[in-house]
Amino acid sequence: MSVYEKQTGVEKLKTCHRIGTYLSFGSIDRAQQYAFESVYEGEQMLNSNISAEEKNEVRYQLVKLYHLVANSYYMIASRTDDEQIHQNSAAKVSEYAGIAQRMLSKVRYPEKIDGYDPAIPVSVNQLHVIYYMLKGNVDSALYYNSKAMDYCLENDLKVKYANMLQNRANLHITAGQLEESKKCLIDALAALDGEEGTDPLARRLVVTIYENLAAVEVNTGNFDKGEEYINKTLELVDEDKDFVLICYCYGGLSEIAEARGDYKGAFEHYKTYKAYEDSLFNKNKAEQIAALEVKYAEAKKHAQYVNGEEILKAT
Repeated sequence: MSVYEKQTGVEKLKTCHRIGTYLSFGSIDRAQQYAFESVYEGEQMLNSNISAEEKNEVRYQLVKLYHLVANSYYMIASRTDDEQIHQNSAAKVSEYAGIAQRMLSKVRYPEKIDGYDPAIPVSVNQLHVIYYMLKGNVDSALYYNSKAMDYCLENDLKVKYANMLQNRANLHITAGQLEESKKCLIDALAALDGEEGTDPLARRLVVTIYENLAAVEVNTGNFDKGEEYINKTLELVDEDKDFVLICYCYGGLSEIAEARGDYKGAFEHYKTYKAYEDSLFNKNKAEQIAALEVKYAEAKKHAQYVNGEEILKAT
């Protein structure tokens, strides 16, 4: 943030995008503040006397910033129970997705732009998917999802293509189309074949796909397949980080065992579930306590400094 205040031009827009992306995980209002400030600066740059090459780079950075703004409104819409806020935020997603799309169409020779992400058109299309998902219009969401998938295939973006298939599966689940969802997830696994060994993002996506396949199979009464996918999920998760997912898996195994009448197995899996849940609770509490201790130490240090200043002045 201190660097951002001293920067100008394209570099300032890049820094703002990094700050906004980080802040969006904890403070959407502040993320939007940075994004809007930089959008204004970027638009001013386009109207200034800079070279065509610089304007091209500014347009690309504005695409990313408008995408950030649209995504922030999606997070607001998805976290509220207030119908009016939900509808207003959904409309903002559509508005800024449209601006990002129009700005992207003006970017020329993107391969020459430093740090250009070839998947950015996919991300912009995904904003339209999000908008129609928020509106409950699954058919239109599927249409834009198809456009994103086509782009991935044309540009050999295997991991992104699998990601779009997984998103498509979620759309089918929303519509109650479990068999269509299952097919998308299986196709996504096929698309990732061989990628998960070299790409951490692909590996993480495989874990999510197995998790979703397990849920679909269990919900359709196919407990054997559900158990198989849960065990595959457990083989791939990071035990030090994925406490929530591990809890979910053992909870699922307990439910499957109970449905089969295997009450001993259900109890054993439930005990494991509780052990991880308690560990997660203790881990979260320890992190909260550590954060409070840091804040307390800073406040105490500040108080001593202020008091010291007052004594010095009085003396």
